[in-house]
Amino acid sequence: MNSVRLESPAFVEAYRTAPGAVVIDVRTPTEYHHGHMQDAINIPYGHASFLDDVRALDTSVPYFVYCFSGARSAHACALMKEAGISYIVDLAGGIGRAPELLDT
Repeated sequence: MNSVRLESPAFVEAYRTAPGAVVIDVRTPTEYHHGHMQDAINIPYGHASFLDDVRALDTSVPYFVYCFSGARSAHACALMKEAGISYIVDLAGGIGRAPELLDT
């Protein structure tokens, strides 16, 4: 599977049915701490360690990525793909369009 963008309902369904899937929130730590998807890990796009953090990820695992609007996650997904990760799903429109997914 190549990276794809899915709207909220399809994103959630794909995540629930992908064995071993990991959710990555690429927003800032402040945004993350104000609410994030359940079990999401925070790897902030734009931080100095972002590329190192991405390169340390298991390339065989499916990743589901989001930010607030979809812009940062799109860039993050491109870098993840360059790092050899092939199963990446990006939340189209970001969490700002799907606030019901936040576990506050």
